[in-house]
Amino acid sequence: MAGLHQDLVIPVINFHNEDKGFMCLADDVFDVPIRKDIIHRVMRWQLAKRQQGTHSTKTISEVTGLVENREGRRELGEHGLEHCVVLMFYLCILL
Repeated sequence: MAGLHQDLVIPVINFHNEDKGFMCLADDVFDVPIRKDIIHRVMRWQLAKRQQGTHSTKTISEVTGLVENREGRRELGEHGLEHCVVLMFYLCILL
């Protein structure tokens, strides 16, 4: 299908904003409609790949203070000894 499209001619400039001539681009390759969905996918992929990925979970040897806090929470609960005393008082009355 050569010859159906007309080539695109674009100006070429360098980093110093100096004119360096013209370049022909094949129209059947570069003159296509913009697909916003594909651009969106590529941008999301690039941003995801940019993230560093240094996340990790702590192992049992890296966690400190487990034994003291865990035992205290299991025995006393949220209100400490006050809750236990009130509970024991009500059990004594009911029995």
